[in-house]
Amino acid sequence: MLVAMTAGVELAVAAEVREWVEPGDLDRLAAMAAGGYRCVSCGRRGKPGGGPASVVVVIRPGAPGGEPSAVVNLAHARCLASQVRHEPDPLAAPGAGSMSATAAVLPYPGPAGPRALLITELTTAVVARARPAEPVDMTSAVLLGDGLHLLPDAWQPAPPAAGWAVLLPSPRSAVVLDPHGGRYYDGDLDQPAPWRRLAAARGTVELIAGVAGTTGGRGNPGPRLRTLEAAARAGRLVGGTVIVRPGRDAGRTQ
Repeated sequence: MLVAMTAGVELAVAAEVREWVEPGDLDRLAAMAAGGYRCVSCGRRGKPGGGPASVVVVIRPGAPGGEPSAVVNLAHARCLASQVRHEPDPLAAPGAGSMSATAAVLPYPGPAGPRALLITELTTAVVARARPAEPVDMTSAVLLGDGLHLLPDAWQPAPPAAGWAVLLPSPRSAVVLDPHGGRYYDGDLDQPAPWRRLAAARGTVELIAGVAGTTGGRGNPGPRLRTLEAAARAGRLVGGTVIVRPGRDAGRTQ
């Protein structure tokens, strides 16, 4: 068992797991662990400084006639040792319970002024692979198929994404609906007053996915923007400008 120190975070990585992960995966896992991940075993949050996090690979069968897929996850070391596990259920895209969300205002030099972003980050699955050393960003593939866009530049506003909607039942919660009426996210969202004013005035926010580690740098947009830029350079930044609907509609699905 190797305990690797990545970005100041301890990750326990078994020899069999190392066949499925690359240095870039470990960097993303470390960012996730530093921000507070969800243990794949018990489902509870992992806290920074709480001891090593185990890197776990879960392999599930694919669709009929397709290849099996594997997803790299984190677990509390006390709950589960680093290992490769085979499970019988087909792989599904991560849901709202495996995400966190951040409301952020970023400057924009154009006439449109500041941008209201709703940044969603995975807290469990990091990357899916059809076989060792062959990464497939499953979440991005699903979101692109549902009308979001690959964003080559974090500085430019995201194009409109038809059918998506954000509901704000309260200043501390949000629901994000996909074009099928499914709840892409349903949970906590601490909304600063400037962000709420922008969202209300424009009736839209920019939904962003494909990042890890944006929770730091409160009050300073620099670290968050650098994280978004790194995700864009890696071809992982996905998003779209989506409408904001009244909070009273939060109990409905389309």
